Amino acid sequence: MSRKSKIIRTWKGCTTIENTPIREELLINEVFSTIKKKGVSGLEKVSITIKNRKDEVDFFKSFNLIHLMP
Repeated sequence: MSRKSKIIRTWKGCTTIENTPIREELLINEVFSTIKKKGVSGLEKVSITIKNRKDEVDFFKSFNLIHLMP
């Protein structure tokens, strides 16, 4: 009988306020779409969260994966 476990991979990056639209476009239309096209095994969810700061913007990206363990 196999068991399921969840793996959550996270990534954090930041950029200037002026570059925020460029970074968001890159993440959504290139990074996420490439991951989806490659069909990552067990991929359950991909998400992005943006946090505005005084002089910059933080990006948090996470990948939720279901992993089957023997």
